[in-house]
Amino acid sequence: MNRAGSLNRAAVWSIRVAAIALIVGAWEVSASTGWVNEIFTSKPSEVAVATWELLPDEQIRRDAMVTVTEVLVGFLLSAVAGTLVGLLLGSVRILAVALQPVLNGLNAVPRIALIPLFVAWFGLGMTPRIVLAFTIAFFIMVTTVVAALAHPDKDLGLLAKSLGASRRQTMAKFVLPGATPVIASDLELSLIYSFLGVIAAEIVSGSRASAPG
Repeated sequence: MNRAGSLNRAAVWSIRVAAIALIVGAWEVSASTGWVNEIFTSKPSEVAVATWELLPDEQIRRDAMVTVTEVLVGFLLSAVAGTLVGLLLGSVRILAVALQPVLNGLNAVPRIALIPLFVAWFGLGMTPRIVLAFTIAFFIMVTTVVAALAHPDKDLGLLAKSLGASRRQTMAKFVLPGATPVIASDLELSLIYSFLGVIAAEIVSGSRASAPG
């Protein structure tokens, strides 16, 4: 069993490495042969050299730490708040039905377009970028938690019913533990979107933020 699992992991990582190598190789060849304009795409080899040359720069490290801080703060806030709101809506059906159109409407707002407004509200520091990351990842967590709780494992539901568990016990001891893997896997997606939100906000509002705004 362990050998099979080890072989599967080796196969997965081999495919991942091969896919990355194929993409990077295609990029390098297309830029080198003129299939794409190198002025706009550069080359992986040149990007690697430039990155290596910039690594000793103290300013680069400071800017990278600012970005990492913004991503982590936005992600953690959205993960906690989104999970709590999702649990509330998933536990109280009438709230989920009543607030679903409101949440859908808010989630449909293009947050990237709100960056200038966030900057006007919170200044040019880290805060507007953290807010953007939060607003993007928050709705992902809420939607995932509500969906996970709305479609529990039927076998767990039958087990809870056969044991005479109350509605609260069923939710706490059967439904929520069953939904945990889905919620945990969605944390990765929330982290990715938090990172994308911060990068987009830095492009629009500037990359430096020495102090919270």
